[in-house]
Amino acid sequence: MSDMSNFNKIYSRLRDYCEQQDKQIREDPVPFLNKAYDEMNKLRELLEKIDYALSPDYVYDCSIELNLSQPDINTEAYTRCSKAQDLLDEYRSSK
Repeated sequence: MSDMSNFNKIYSRLRDYCEQQDKQIREDPVPFLNKAYDEMNKLRELLEKIDYALSPDYVYDCSIELNLSQPDINTEAYTRCSKAQDLLDEYRSSK
């Protein structure tokens, strides 16, 4: 089978699938809207957590909890970015 005929076959199946999904959404959009709404709320919560993790408040709160002196700027930046990355990894693994 040539590459072009293989491409056309895959493209045709993909187009059929998209048309089927589009038809389902048009017939009853509520479940799809609910799913999108839930996903939007999860992302909003994630962004709020990341915003906090990247803020100076996070490092300050951590230093109080652990009874540490204020960290230097490199440690502070590393701590913020690590927490934000952990939150993103947690979100990705939940999908």
